[in-house]
Amino acid sequence: MPPSNSTPAPENKANTNMNQTLLDAGSALGDPKMVPGYCPVVIVPDGFKATPLSHEMLPPVPDHIRQTVNFQSADSFIGYLNVFKDNLTRVFCSVPATGLTGCPAFEAILDYHTAVANHLPSRCSHRAKYTCPLSLEWLTWAGVHGKPMTQKEFVEFVDDNIVDIVSPKAADVLELARDFNAKTEVKFASKVNAITGGVSLNYQEDTESGGPAAGQLKAFDRMTLSIPVFDGGEPRTIEAKVQWVPRDGKLAVTVKLYRPSQAKAEEFVKLRSAIAAELGIPVWNGGVL
Repeated sequence: MPPSNSTPAPENKANTNMNQTLLDAGSALGDPKMVPGYCPVVIVPDGFKATPLSHEMLPPVPDHIRQTVNFQSADSFIGYLNVFKDNLTRVFCSVPATGLTGCPAFEAILDYHTAVANHLPSRCSHRAKYTCPLSLEWLTWAGVHGKPMTQKEFVEFVDDNIVDIVSPKAADVLELARDFNAKTEVKFASKVNAITGGVSLNYQEDTESGGPAAGQLKAFDRMTLSIPVFDGGEPRTIEAKVQWVPRDGKLAVTVKLYRPSQAKAEEFVKLRSAIAAELGIPVWNGGVL
């Protein structure tokens, strides 16, 4: 019988090394695998499937930025992008709708796709958004655009927003408002368009003697406004048409802004150009993602 401390046969040693190799390989299957463009995965024995790790199992520090920031001012939007932008950053914008209250929206994707020959995809998970609000002045005048107002409603509206009116002069507008207040009980019969501009409103009122007395009230048919379209923007000139319609003794007044959609579109182009200049990045017209 060989001694108890005899050396194993060479073939037994080879088997031991093979077994250890297989054990090491099996153990490695459970280690997370990093796959470019995807979250870490582990290989599980069930059919050797690659199973993504849940967020709870990932390292506390993400492997890339997953962030969407919504800004309330153009300055903050620009400032943030100037901190984080690189040569892959792209900025898109949506053109405002033709309606009076549609707002333009901007969205920056800081980790956009690589612009090389093979156009490698990127994560597109770091974003900044800015929806430019309309100014309070624009919303105020857009709110009455094309909507008939009573004599009293028009007087109150003009009095509240007199600072936006460039022409006629504020004194003339307030004088007309006072005349309207003094004629609340009269019956308006017709209007006459003056050759030199403006309108004359014919009315009748009862006198103390009981008989009707005719009169005429001069009014304007155009207004020039100076208001910003977007919040924080520079004021621009907006023309408005004023329509006076006597009906059943009452007076309906309608204010219509002249080509408001064109004014919005022109101010949008200025805003887009200003953002592009501050960033040094082209702003692409297109739907915000």
